[in-house]
Amino acid sequence: MSQEMNLDLLPPLTLVDQVPVDEIVADIAELAALENAAPSDPSYRSALAYAYREMYVRQDANEQAKGVMLAFAKGAQLDHIGATYYRTPLGEPVLRLAGESDDNYKTRLQLSPEGYSVAGPEGAYKFFALSADSDICYVNPVSPSGAVMSLYLLTYSNDGEASDELCRKVESYVWPYRPMGDRVTAYSATLIRYTVTAELLVEKGSDLDAIKNRALEEAAVYTLNENKFKGYVSDSGLKDAMTVGNVKKINLTDWEDKVAKDNEVPLCDGITITVREV
Repeated sequence: MSQEMNLDLLPPLTLVDQVPVDEIVADIAELAALENAAPSDPSYRSALAYAYREMYVRQDANEQAKGVMLAFAKGAQLDHIGATYYRTPLGEPVLRLAGESDDNYKTRLQLSPEGYSVAGPEGAYKFFALSADSDICYVNPVSPSGAVMSLYLLTYSNDGEASDELCRKVESYVWPYRPMGDRVTAYSATLIRYTVTAELLVEKGSDLDAIKNRALEEAAVYTLNENKFKGYVSDSGLKDAMTVGNVKKINLTDWEDKVAKDNEVPLCDGITITVREV
């Protein structure tokens, strides 16, 4: 598995049926022979209280059942899953690193079976490099030639650039697990910095502030999604993201597509949007 599955894309899961409260009330009334019970009837109020209690119990049971699944577990639930079901090649549990988020921990747990291989697959290098430090966001293993492995690192701090100290730390951590002939070197990601300046032409009578704010949000999401190795920030992608509401046309100022290579990551330093009626 060289590319881990994005668990956030899995559909919502219901393990315990969630029954509407009015159906529970009707069922209680039928079983208790409460014919034509009115809200003022004490027996109806008791049935309603029991119905709400059952609804909450069903909801709680469903959440607890989901808590034992990697895709939905959070916090302490996720820690227990990692400690119980996932192991390193040395047989030790895959524990959460200090300061590691739930999402990053899930990614490492997904990748941990790759670490059992002795052939040096891409997934194994990702797992071990991510296990070296919780500040590492993404790892892109690239082999430019035989028995040579370059690990490019993107971090949460310092705009994504990895320090020399962190690179050496990753090399030291990965060294015992690498295939014996591999020469491993860690490098920081090379950032492609850019800004976005756009003019939005909209229909007359539109809410200009609302359109501008929505376009800023969508453009930020798009650029953030492309903040990764081999990211591709394109003219068409930006225009598609900012086409919201009554936008008729988008003009980008001094724009060139940002096409990142294996060791490069696009990083947006700012988005400026003006809105004009036509």
